[in-house]
Amino acid sequence: MYSATTISRIWPQALESIAQMVGSRTTVLSMHNIARQATEFNLAVGADPAGVDSYEQHFHRLNPWLNASQSSVSGVVPGEAYVPYESLRRTEFFNDFGRKHGIVHTAAAVLDVEGSHVAYLSINRGEEMNKFSAAEMQMVECLLPHLKRALQISRHLDFAEDVKRSWDSLLAGMILIQDGRVHSFNSA
Repeated sequence: MYSATTISRIWPQALESIAQMVGSRTTVLSMHNIARQATEFNLAVGADPAGVDSYEQHFHRLNPWLNASQSSVSGVVPGEAYVPYESLRRTEFFNDFGRKHGIVHTAAAVLDVEGSHVAYLSINRGEEMNKFSAAEMQMVECLLPHLKRALQISRHLDFAEDVKRSWDSLLAGMILIQDGRVHSFNSA
């Protein structure tokens, strides 16, 4: 799990493993900016790429679970806890997106909150499948501390990589000395 942070191509494998474990049609790791009502990052395993684009461009604004959930909720929560199935069936999200892309029964967990940014994990099934059982949600619940830590590590590595790119883009040669020894230097 933690190795997923060091190589971005591993995240899809981690999500695929979760999907196989609980029998989800799609498993999604996403970052939403609640203040801007924008999806800033969306990695969806098992999803049609056109559906992902459609979600990012339009349907995230209509996602009844996202709109109803609170970023302070802990644990894996079934979608029905936020939006009853009969209410969901009357939404544009359900009729124009969820049914088509197998996102009808869902369970989700908040992985991280930073300002107005909220990172979620969601597992999803189509209408033809059963909703997630308590046992299936408990399996995902056991993974949450590891997923949260992997996400934190990933953010730190992304920041370090950004600093390294900035450092290496300098035209002048730079040397960082720490405790009297050369700690690092840029590529100039």
